[in-house]
Amino acid sequence: MIDLGEADRVVLMAEDNLACLALIANPERTGRAKHIGTAHHVVRERAAMGAVKFFHQAGAEMAADGLTKALAGPALADFRRRLGMVELGKPHAPPTTN
Repeated sequence: MIDLGEADRVVLMAEDNLACLALIANPERTGRAKHIGTAHHVVRERAAMGAVKFFHQAGAEMAADGLTKALAGPALADFRRRLGMVELGKPHAPPTTN
């Protein structure tokens, strides 16, 4: 981003998988995680450098869930609200930020 004239700041990444967060934080390799390749090490390296900060957020609170799985009626309505999508011809309130 510095090359583009933007400020160099920490990238915040929400993650709903606690096991994933534990693997990022713990540099030791376990038998169950031996299949993890280079990409994982890059993530761990960026976190150690302070370039990326990972934090836990429940999956139901992530707007991206609507892009990765089928959602039931109320969850789908919430997803659409978060994206600012509205039904044509119906009054609506502006989306709120979480």
